[in-house]
Amino acid sequence: ESEDLDSDQRARVEQLFAREYPILTAKKRLNAIAKDVVWHFCNRGYKGKGMFIALDKLTAVKMYDLITKHWRKYVEQLEKEISKGKYGDQELLEKGRELKWIKETEICVVVSSEQNEIQKFQKWGLDIEPHREKMNSQDLETRFKDENDPFRFVIVCAMWITGFNVPTLSTLYLDKPLKSHTLMQAIARANRISEGKNNGLIVDYIETYTALLDALAIYGSGGEEGGGTGGEIPEPPVKPKEELIKQLEEALEATATFLQDEVNFDLQELINADGLHKLAAMEKAVNAVYTNDETKRKFQILAREVFKKYKALQPDKVLNQYAPRKNAIDVIYTAIEDNIESADVADIMRKIQNVVDESIENMIAEPSHNEEKIIDLSGLNFDLLEQYFLKTKNKNIAVQSLKDKVEKQLKRMVERNPLTVDYYERYQEIIEEYNRGKDEVVIKETFRKLIELVNSYSKEEADTKREGLTDEQKAIFDILRHGKKLEEKEKNEVKKISIELLNELKKDKLRVERWSEKSVTAAAVFTTVSKTLFETLPYPTYQTDDIDLKTNLVYEHLKHQYFGGGVSIYGEY
Repeated sequence: ESEDLDSDQRARVEQLFAREYPILTAKKRLNAIAKDVVWHFCNRGYKGKGMFIALDKLTAVKMYDLITKHWRKYVEQLEKEISKGKYGDQELLEKGRELKWIKETEICVVVSSEQNEIQKFQKWGLDIEPHREKMNSQDLETRFKDENDPFRFVIVCAMWITGFNVPTLSTLYLDKPLKSHTLMQAIARANRISEGKNNGLIVDYIETYTALLDALAIYGSGGEEGGGTGGEIPEPPVKPKEELIKQLEEALEATATFLQDEVNFDLQELINADGLHKLAAMEKAVNAVYTNDETKRKFQILAREVFKKYKALQPDKVLNQYAPRKNAIDVIYTAIEDNIESADVADIMRKIQNVVDESIENMIAEPSHNEEKIIDLSGLNFDLLEQYFLKTKNKNIAVQSLKDKVEKQLKRMVERNPLTVDYYERYQEIIEEYNRGKDEVVIKETFRKLIELVNSYSKEEADTKREGLTDEQKAIFDILRHGKKLEEKEKNEVKKISIELLNELKKDKLRVERWSEKSVTAAAVFTTVSKTLFETLPYPTYQTDDIDLKTNLVYEHLKHQYFGGGVSIYGEY
């Protein structure tokens, strides 16, 4: 194939592989490789693009036929497994997504054209026409570079090996003898950086690692023969799989050591536990990690490193020996991430999160149109909660569960009404104190202060409801009354102004799409606010300077909370 190799390379290949060619292209060998490629490609962790480098054009088309044959068999087998009902709900969902991805995946051959190629391929019982038609009618290069395009696997023999940059190309299946610069360029295809990609992987069916080291001695530093400096060979851009395994072992050991040394939990206890004992061990592990926010963050970082290294090695069977430790870490991590949708972790997480939920009555307030469900902590049964806290061994979990719910509610409050920021600042002070200490006294004190904080803002929320104000009306009312000591009569007047001003603006001006970006509409909103406040706010409590300030504050609030088109942070109107 003169289009594939230069004259020197061709002569070398003919000399070295004249006797090996029939062996390398034997149908039994290619069939075994095709089956292995399909299994490996479909079971990887990072689902990047794949490239198979075949010996020549004829072999490329042969491999397409064999790979697609085994691809169909793999799909049939997976469909059969799914239909047997052997999977739980979560695993069934994951297998369904996997099947969809495999069925959508498109495999293409990309080789250069030559004269009389149709007849040449026909002599070998092969059909190049459908491949050539696709190569001529579609921009396959652009499609392959698009990470969202279902064209995910390409078979080549010379094209795209050099000077072709696809960051999401993660797996290179190599079945062609390559030398020197061409080999290094080919391997570089899988070495590009992409989000979620830990490394590229070379699956070598032809044993080229020794050739790569030879190439590095020549091209490693200077890019041409003799280009190295001081006779040193640079670090290879591709390393044996054993190095990835070593990195995984180190990540697992670092995580286990952290659990043992810093939060006093033995990971082996969770691995060895079974039945109800596993649930108890899991709760103990989560409680340990929840010692404070810093220990939680550190564990999450270490666990993610384990998952990254583990994923990079999938689907290698060597992972079987590391699965128990990885799975134990995964269970703890999933619980902490509150990923209650995951398989068996669902029941465990419900139990942990319900440490607080079991003591809450009427927790969920009915959502308004197009709003998410709102957690209403004013319904906390504090006596029941305190009884549980005093008797539970897992006090860290109780604190974290309450803390997470308080933080979520406070963030929502501040987002909807910036003047409630004092509550959030107080919450942060409590958590800073909590993170500075690890003993039970600090934990108990944190729990008590959190409950006091909930009591405090729950009382204010109750007062808001009693006054007959919605959250958005209350936000305007708080801006207008902030810094003022109002008599009861004045308070009622300001409350009425807040309601009527907001209703007036929501009728038309705030319904304009992206109103704040349009100078005419923005000016109209500002004028309405200014005119209303000047005419209605009680004098002399509100002086001219006061009204100017309140006008600007109300306008800025409207600009950030009302997006136009009848949509605001509070919902649609």
